[in-house]
Amino acid sequence: MSAALPITAVPTSASGWQAMLELRFGHRAGQGSVLSHARHSGPLRVQKPLHPEGPGICHAVLLHPPGGVAGGDQLQIDVTVEPGAHALLTTPGATRWYKSQGRPAAQRVRLRVEEGAILEWLPQENMLFAGADATMALDLDLAPGARAIGWDATVLGRYGAGEHWNHADAPPARLQLHNRLTHAGLPLWLEQGELHAGHALLSSPVAWAGLPIQASLWAVAPEPLAAMEPLSEQLAASLPWSDEVRAGASLLAGQGGAPSVLLLRVLARRMEAARAVLHEGWRLLRPALLDMPTRPPRLWAT
Repeated sequence: MSAALPITAVPTSASGWQAMLELRFGHRAGQGSVLSHARHSGPLRVQKPLHPEGPGICHAVLLHPPGGVAGGDQLQIDVTVEPGAHALLTTPGATRWYKSQGRPAAQRVRLRVEEGAILEWLPQENMLFAGADATMALDLDLAPGARAIGWDATVLGRYGAGEHWNHADAPPARLQLHNRLTHAGLPLWLEQGELHAGHALLSSPVAWAGLPIQASLWAVAPEPLAAMEPLSEQLAASLPWSDEVRAGASLLAGQGGAPSVLLLRVLARRMEAARAVLHEGWRLLRPALLDMPTRPPRLWAT
């Protein structure tokens, strides 16, 4: 990491990993978008920021060196993008959630995009092992004029190894999801749910439909509804629907001057199929909403 970047570590807890990562991105004259502040405790880190698209966009890779989240781990990620800055954040690989052994684990992400700033939140998938008890929470707040595109994906079980999330020999598994998108503190999209291994929703045709992978993409921009509607229709028309992967798009109209939220939902049998849908959605939305050509991070090709 650059020696000029102020890094501050805070004490860790003896009971499991109590990890925190705090990042702030700013815009500096003559430098463009930069990572101006980073603070951490526990095994959460950020790689040295890069500018593969030029100084206007700061790419950062979030790291969790232990390679997975174990029972009792509590991870907190806080990101602020200051006015005029543009940050793209991703991860080097799937986040693995191991058997919890009776100790729930959690990751809480808080994202703040200030006036005129842009955030792209593009982590790779969460993979829940048999017996994992996981809570995942995302809280995004946008100031007027801010823009953001992000996604998340969850894989129930190591399907490639034939291991199901509700494996008979594993402790009971649970997944709690909380998503909250707000504009100047007022809600745009709120979602929460709790899923247990063996729950009827896993096989219900109106829920997971027997597919082990669920993913969502969201995009928020201050464009008027009349501009967002054709984009939503274009995205919806491009999405697949088969026994292997099912996807749909919807547009949540903002009220009282608030921006609209474009949502893309995916169910899939294989992560490769879900990932392809997310990448295609991002490829379509980035030029339209961020006025940027689509250049996938090099990390995705490794």
